[in-house]
Amino acid sequence: MYGRVLPLMGIIGRTAGRPGGGKDRTVVLRSSPQGAGGVLGALFVLGKPRVSLLLFITAFTVFIYASLTRGRGIGASDLLVFVVAGMLAPMGANSVNNYLDRDIDPLMERTRGRPLASGLLEPWVALVFGFSLFALSGLLYAVWFGPLPAVLAIAGGLYYIFVYTVLLKRRTPWSTVVGGIAGSFPPLVGWAAATNSVGLTGLLLALVIFFWNPPHFWALAMHLRRDYERAGLPMMPIVAGARVSFVYMVLFTALTIGTMVAVAMVEGSLIVTGGAFIAALLMARAMYVVWKRGEEGALRAFKLSNPALGLFFLSLVAEALV
Repeated sequence: MYGRVLPLMGIIGRTAGRPGGGKDRTVVLRSSPQGAGGVLGALFVLGKPRVSLLLFITAFTVFIYASLTRGRGIGASDLLVFVVAGMLAPMGANSVNNYLDRDIDPLMERTRGRPLASGLLEPWVALVFGFSLFALSGLLYAVWFGPLPAVLAIAGGLYYIFVYTVLLKRRTPWSTVVGGIAGSFPPLVGWAAATNSVGLTGLLLALVIFFWNPPHFWALAMHLRRDYERAGLPMMPIVAGARVSFVYMVLFTALTIGTMVAVAMVEGSLIVTGGAFIAALLMARAMYVVWKRGEEGALRAFKLSNPALGLFFLSLVAEALV
């Protein structure tokens, strides 16, 4: 087993050090966190807790909804295990992503303070930590909820690490779309943990994330255009320009809203319909801001899309509890 793992780690390291096959741009910084508290804090930040929390919410809300509406029921131990496994999976994958991006993170204002970019942690620590969290999450899912949610959680993380981060992120402006499939796995994990299946509603909820992802991150790329240019990342607003990107953003926003409505119709829920309506208002407002203010309004659009998604998924919990 170790004979396979060690070459894999070497491949990962070479990929991160040579974006697009070019010159090695790995930045070596030497400093160390002060004490155990500093190490733990750096490890926590390594997992991108805010991003991981949003992914967790999409999985957890679906897990609650499917458990309460599909007859399985839900206990306190189920909630506890799911919370732990549901946070470990994205934090593990994000930690490995930090390892792979350690050469470009120091080039970007938004990411230069990350633990590896600032030299707070050694790269190997991030790699071991990330895959350990990842493996523990899969184990918890498998033991407590069965193999299907474990396989889905692992598949989503591996897709994010190898397909998005390694293969697509530095090569194509469509990485946010194709690579964004990774973000669609948490609702599937939640549904599978509750029902041991992937139903129509679970697939539709995954599609909501898939369609929501591109306009969300393209808005951020518009706002941080210079950052992405310095790092050499071919984000859509940089490659195609703001106008073309805006057209794509409107298209994906419309698809997101349409899929939310489809979920409400399949489930026959007025509460979920209301959640979709509120989300639609927020996302329409986001597109309006970009249309009126261009790149200056992109950060506002980015910030509006997070509560839009969160409120829609929370409406599922509201429906299940009523």
